[in-house]
Amino acid sequence: MAPYFYADGLFYCRYEPLSILSFGNTLEAAIRSFQEDFAMMWDSIAKAPDKSLSPEAKQVKINMKALVGAIVAE
Repeated sequence: MAPYFYADGLFYCRYEPLSILSFGNTLEAAIRSFQEDFAMMWDSIAKAPDKSLSPEAKQVKINMKALVGAIVAE
């Protein structure tokens, strides 16, 4: 399935390996929502100690870290 799609008057961004499904009134808004969801997940899962995560969350952490090549401070 494509990472972007339009249905019921909304644009959606989906990335199943991380269980992210974001949406917006425009494609740009959906992409921005996806970026915010990814950032929130990074802060709450990828940065968390493994012992505090469920097995599913640990797999999400592994998937996220495999996607991110570098972190650049703004």
